Amino acid sequence: AMTLIASGHRTSAGRVISSVFSNYAGFAIRVATTLVTTPLFIKALGQSLYGSWVLLWSIAAYLTFFDLGIGMAVRKFVAQAIATGNLGERDRKFNACLSIYLLISILVVIIGLPVLGLLGNTVGLDTSVRPMIWKISVFLVLDVALAFPLNAFQGLLTAYQRYELTNAIRVGMEVLRNVFLVVAASLGADLTALASIQFANTLLTLILIWAASVRISRPLKLKLFRLDSSIVHDILSYSGWVAVLSAAQQVLNLSSSVLVGYFDTAMVVTEFYVAYRLVSFLVGLPGLMTSVLMPLSSERDALGDWTSLQRVFMIGNNAQALILAPIAAGAMLLGGEIGRAHV
Repeated sequence: AMTLIASGHRTSAGRVISSVFSNYAGFAIRVATTLVTTPLFIKALGQSLYGSWVLLWSIAAYLTFFDLGIGMAVRKFVAQAIATGNLGERDRKFNACLSIYLLISILVVIIGLPVLGLLGNTVGLDTSVRPMIWKISVFLVLDVALAFPLNAFQGLLTAYQRYELTNAIRVGMEVLRNVFLVVAASLGADLTALASIQFANTLLTLILIWAASVRISRPLKLKLFRLDSSIVHDILSYSGWVAVLSAAQQVLNLSSSVLVGYFDTAMVVTEFYVAYRLVSFLVGLPGLMTSVLMPLSSERDALGDWTSLQRVFMIGNNAQALILAPIAAGAMLLGGEIGRAHV
């Protein structure tokens, strides 16, 4: 039987402001952590080994192309269902998205291991890394595979506008990961050990996000792999265009370091990647607000509140313009100095 919440759900302005604030607070912590730990990590590994780490990670990250935009679909359909109080619809849509993600994770493991192992031998890795490529590949591919169910449960949390929980877990675990990687590298750990730390961190993050999302969304009934064709069609019809945009962005983000690795040494990759990473932080700033507005707009759409929906779009557009102008000016004036300070 379908369970309903009598009054449905409407996100308050305070909750939206809190979500945006937590996104920017998380961003500030991420940037500060990167600025501190990246030079230490490079110093501990050396430019050649760090460049090899970046190359292998970038190749593994190509497997995220299989995401298909399902994470965005979770936010949209869950936000719509809880807005109208339809928990049965929420559970059906979420279970379908999670089931698709789990199937993708299995596919990624099957395809990813040979792909990463073979492609890793075609780029300019440090010679000491080549004998352990397959061991490193196991941990990096498993790390990517875990990212899919992690995105599903994170989407569930953010559909409820609980960005403060999402950021507390994700950012906190990223800080711990960076610290552990630096310490391990300083103690002489090889890239296989570092990849295992990366995998363990993602696994613990998944467990924490799962626990938080289940608590916030209870009673949540998980019934996996019972895929209804109409629900799958709804999900893929929406997520298809998101997948195209996401894939294009991923090509831009990941191919740059890999292309540099094909034509030059791992040391050059280090210099390029540090500069590119710093710029990507700035480019991602507007998305910190729009990611909050996405489930909010889905909620307002489900409630038929077109006036509020229009305000959401106007706020998003104006905020992005306000944020991007100083970012562009700052990047042009200070980008070179910041990049040189971290290599």
